[in-house]
Formats: sequence, C-alpha cells, structure tokens
Amino acid sequence: MRNRFPGGPQNGGFRELLSYGATPINAHTVLRMLSFSPAVVLTEEESERYGHKQLLNDMYELFLPVYRSTLTFNDINFILAIYHSPNVSMAIRHLSIFDDMPGEEMSKYLTPAINAIIAGEKPEPVKLNEGISPSYLEASGAYYESTGRGDMLKQLKNVADQNGNEGGAKHLSQIVDYLLANNAVVYANVGNGKVTEDEFRLIAGLYETTAFQHFRAGHLNLSSQSTTILPKIIERAKAWKEKKDKGNQ
Repeated sequence: MRNRFPGGPQNGGFRELLSYGATPINAHTVLRMLSFSPAVVLTEEESERYGHKQLLNDMYELFLPVYRSTLTFNDINFILAIYHSPNVSMAIRHLSIFDDMPGEEMSKYLTPAINAIIAGEKPEPVKLNEGISPSYLEASGAYYESTGRGDMLKQLKNVADQNGNEGGAKHLSQIVDYLLANNAVVYANVGNGKVTEDEFRLIAGLYETTAFQHFRAGHLNLSSQSTTILPKIIERAKAWKEKKDKGNQ
C-alpha cells in the first residue's frame, strides 16, 4: 500500500501545496465566490481578512480527505520541490490568470456564445486572434487537457446529461460541449502576451509525471465534490465572522 498522509509533519507539506492555488477550488476562486454569493454575509474587507487568516486552514481540513486517496508523501515532496523552482514558480504566477474564471477577458470570448445557446441558437466557434501561431495554440491546448480542466467539464456534462434533455440541463450540456471545443483557443487568446509557449508546455509536461497524475486525480475528486465542499466553506466563513464579531463585543 502506498504511503498516504493521514497525519504527521507532512500535513504542513499539503498545506503549502494548497497555497500555490493549483487546485480547482482555491483561495482565489473561493474569495471570488464569497464576494458574489448572496448566502455570504461578509463584507469585501472581511472576506479578504478571512482569506488571509483562516481560509487555508479550512481548505486544508476539507480537502485533505479528498486528496488522501490519491496523493502520497513522496508525491507532495516531489511537487513542492518542482514548485520551488524559479521558472516553474514564474509560470504558475503567469498561468494564474486562468484562475479568474470566467474573468472579464475570458468572458469576452464565451458570453456571446453562451447567450446564443440559451436563446436556442448555434454560436460561432471562437476565432484565434491574429498573430498567434499554431504551435502556441497546441501548447495552450496541451496545458488545458493535461491539468484536467477538460475532464472537469466532462464531469459537469455527465451530470447535465443525467438530469435529462430539457431546459437548463440541455443548455448546460450544450454549453459544456462548446467550451470543450473552444477553450484551447480561448486560453491561447487570453494567454497571448502573458504566458509564453514554453510556460504552457512546462506545466503540461509536469502532469506527465506520476506525482502530478496523482495530483490531477485529486483535482477531479475535488471538482466532483464541489457542490458539497463549497457550501461547507461558506459556512466556515460565516462561523469565522461570528466568532470575530463576538470577540469585538
């Protein structure tokens, strides 16, 4: 049996791993959710304080059971050693633009198509911006697929298909099909001038290693449980606020 990480000093390693934001639910996406969710009673300033003081601890406790079945001590050590590399660290910073989904620039390419699908129309494919090479497009697609982002969308499509072929479920399935067919182009358009082709290929190549494949398997587990985990994070954020408010009384 592989050496999992139920306890001990390596817990700190998993916490550090989460701090890099490579998971499908991460500090950036959670804070964005807290800013827009009507179920959250935190102000923008409180959300930022929660993110700074408590969020990583809550993510650690909620994510640990999800990744425990796929990730080993050795995997964590290997991934952290890679992440400490300056060129990888820089690539991760540059690629963080894709964490802001659907960010303003990405929405520019996708919102018209989504609106068309909802209206019962067939949208046009996303066009590759002028000056972007086929090689750069291939690299953005390799990054997109290797990190499991396409597989996460396929999970969403399976759920939509299981819920029937009417109304919202039908539209969701069609939207996911559109995203799967066009996201490599969207990533190339958004990444052009911000992420180099070598950076796309560098991170895509990491996911060919055993450790990163285990990490990706954990990503898919986390994505599949997002509808359960995100409400738990919201409840923890509200509990943090209540405790903070009582301490100020």
